Amino acid sequence: MLSRVGLRGVNRLIPRVVYTLRTINSSAIRRTEDVPWYLRESEKVLEKVERPPIPEIPNNAPPSVEKFLLLLSEEYGLEDIKLFDLAELDDDHPNHISNQPIRYMIVSTGKSDKHVFKAGNELKHYIKHEFKKHSNIEGLVSSTIKPVIRRRMLRRANKGPSATDNIYGRAANSWIMCRTDVDDINIHILTKERREELDLESLWINERKDDLYTKELDSTDTDYMNEVYAGKNMPDFFLQRRGFHTTAREFNITNTYQKLMDSEIGSIEESETTKLMEEFETAFKTIEPTLNDYNLKTQFYGALHLINPKITLDQVSSVIKEKYNDLSVAIEMNENERTSDMMTFMKILSDSDTEPSIKYDLLSSFAQDIYRFSGESIDIPQLIPLLFSLSSTGTNISPSIIDATIYNDFDYYNETFPQTELSGTGMRNTTSFLQNYLQLHNSMFTRPMKETIMFNYGNAGQWDRFWNEWDVSLSLLENEVQLKHWVRLLVYLAIRKDIEGINRLFNNYWDTTTSVSLPFIQSFNIHSQQLTPEEFSHLKLSLAKFVDIPGFSHTDKISQFVNSL
Repeated sequence: MLSRVGLRGVNRLIPRVVYTLRTINSSAIRRTEDVPWYLRESEKVLEKVERPPIPEIPNNAPPSVEKFLLLLSEEYGLEDIKLFDLAELDDDHPNHISNQPIRYMIVSTGKSDKHVFKAGNELKHYIKHEFKKHSNIEGLVSSTIKPVIRRRMLRRANKGPSATDNIYGRAANSWIMCRTDVDDINIHILTKERREELDLESLWINERKDDLYTKELDSTDTDYMNEVYAGKNMPDFFLQRRGFHTTAREFNITNTYQKLMDSEIGSIEESETTKLMEEFETAFKTIEPTLNDYNLKTQFYGALHLINPKITLDQVSSVIKEKYNDLSVAIEMNENERTSDMMTFMKILSDSDTEPSIKYDLLSSFAQDIYRFSGESIDIPQLIPLLFSLSSTGTNISPSIIDATIYNDFDYYNETFPQTELSGTGMRNTTSFLQNYLQLHNSMFTRPMKETIMFNYGNAGQWDRFWNEWDVSLSLLENEVQLKHWVRLLVYLAIRKDIEGINRLFNNYWDTTTSVSLPFIQSFNIHSQQLTPEEFSHLKLSLAKFVDIPGFSHTDKISQFVNSL
């Protein structure tokens, strides 16, 4: 008699062949009436069962396709495995790869709903450990939760029915779909009955050119089915499945979001934004949302608020907090998720036209809600630029914009940045808060922090405070102003295009200064070799931009400087 260990050893040696035990009653070989049935011996022999071959793999397919096919066949024992490359469909086919993000569809059949559940559960763990991905599986219903209990949990969570409760999953674990997030591969595992009923394969073949997946019809059924394909006399199932997309869970909400992004903000009507919101919510309720789905919903509502202020910031805040009430999603969050949500909400607040004082109140309430009972601390250094941006209304020129201009050749010189409205109370509160925070952590304001404060004053046209920050924070409190810092100042003023701030530069800091720092010309003559090619190029470009600004009266100073180079 073979032991379990022995069988595993055999399977390891010959992975494509499965051996099963079949009991043969020895009485069929030598049966005598003299031996009672309870004394008859039996022996067990190995019965060889061949696995069905995996489908042919396209030459250009990634190695992961073959890995999944072998896994489903050899490890999970699934049958009738089919592979569809959607790139091979006609260009005008609705499921061609150009119309959706998935390329490879794998379909397989399990022997029972328990087999389907087991395979889906194992597949999820395999993807996590093999590819370091968090796959999303629809239709996988844990057998440990009774339906009654599950419905109660959904009601308590104030959620609608999940995807597994809809018409496509009438029997639990009769059809599961895994979005692997690996090389654009989706995997479907169905019971035999559900696979025959759904006929998914017909979605991924060219228009009725291949009879492999079409069923033969009796002559008496021909007229009826012609009407069905024409949209008449259509049974409920065809009506339900006609609009079903293989990647509907992501495609529908993504498609609605893209519609919003493609709209021109000034031209979109309030009724249209309401319609898009209803469309998004309808699609969202039909899925079991993942973390990415919730984050997409946040982006959608953030954009809605900026287009239609009747979609309030309170609504945006509630949407972001939804995922913290979804236990299955909350347990998958990493330690940076709350900080990421804080940054997302702050960016939306920063772009909003809401009063700064209201922004701070909303941010405070939001932070309390998502960090309550978490045991985590807020990552303040990442949030500092956004904290300062909340003190103003409008689009700020930030240190990151200066970096992008000098080192990445982004053309912000030709952008228009209207003057912002600055909340003095908000600036003072933020500065005071950061001073206390840095003192508590034995740290100091960094130069980007100081630049952010100075630029905020310049964005609001408060040039007295702007140049005071330059004199004190960026000059007096530092050993010396490096030449690259002068270049950053010139680039900022060239982008800002405010003649008052530019005249202050040439009157008080160009070749003479009342500040503790050296004037620009003297600093350049001493340290010009410190500049990188990019910095030197933008030094000249920013000076050239000054000449084109109406009201500029220091062209002679720039000409003298350029001639001396």
